[in-house]
Amino acid sequence: MKEDYLKEVKKEVIGILIIIFSITYFMGIILFLVYKNLDKSAGQYFALVQMLYPAFAVICVKLYYEKEKMSKELINFFKAYILFFVLSMVVLLVGIFVYKKYIESVLNILIGVFSLIAFIKIISDKRRYFEDINMVFNKKLETITLMALILIGLILISFGILACVFGTSSHQIRNLIGAIVSLPIMLPLNIIMGFITYFGEEFGWRGYLQPRLQILFGKKLGVILLGVIWGIWHLPLCVTLYGTTTPICSIISYPFSCTFLAIFFGLAYMKTGNLWSTIILHMVNNSFAVTANGGQYNVITTPKDLIIGIAIQAVLFVPFLFAKEYRNNKSKELSKSL
Repeated sequence: MKEDYLKEVKKEVIGILIIIFSITYFMGIILFLVYKNLDKSAGQYFALVQMLYPAFAVICVKLYYEKEKMSKELINFFKAYILFFVLSMVVLLVGIFVYKKYIESVLNILIGVFSLIAFIKIISDKRRYFEDINMVFNKKLETITLMALILIGLILISFGILACVFGTSSHQIRNLIGAIVSLPIMLPLNIIMGFITYFGEEFGWRGYLQPRLQILFGKKLGVILLGVIWGIWHLPLCVTLYGTTTPICSIISYPFSCTFLAIFFGLAYMKTGNLWSTIILHMVNNSFAVTANGGQYNVITTPKDLIIGIAIQAVLFVPFLFAKEYRNNKSKELSKSL
């Protein structure tokens, strides 16, 4: 029975990954062909829409196999997400060829409207239908806040070490201060008006694949494999938007960076049992990655930057792999989260 169960989980994981990567690399080919003709802002919206792919794949599979077990409210939410995904894809694909200057405004409206409606629906869920996908906003908020503060501290420590090694400009310092000052305002706003894009990644990676990979490979190796997969998933963006001048460095750095973050995000998810934890952590990380770096996702320019950056992240994040949540490696406990 155990072997049959593990085979079924493995089959699920492979199927979901095939769907996710098929969409990602198909769109990546389109991005590669057109990104040189796009302005920077239009190009970045490929990355924004790509965040929606993992949840779309998982939702389609869950609706196909598990619809009879779901509440009507959750089914309606999933169907609305599919509609939102299709509209976003249409806006992106039509926009890059016909209405480039409207991509940003239309996508932002779509994201804002759907996020707001979904957020209201989730926080007013008195019967806790969304608990089935671990989306309960007020669950372990203190732990989520603590984990977010720890992540901010780690990011600041990383920035400080890099500043000592390479030096820093007044412009970079201003950007960092701006990111810190704006976070208390922008984070709540983003949670209400923009969380759905982060749900797109986190429901796929942490909500669905993490527990299954941990059943197959154990808690530690499972989360490491998820990080590597997450990093490779960024490849189309690494060779275009994120690594326009140094694509090789970007390709190498992302699997490492995503693995280190996956360790921390995975810990937060296991500690809270709440997908909002990793959604918020993801928002915090991206806010600093973009704002503090002057609007750029990737600032690695030399192999030296790459090696030192990986070493710093390893020192800061790998120790979390030895937290008590990663010690119990029993599949029975993990299977309860599926």
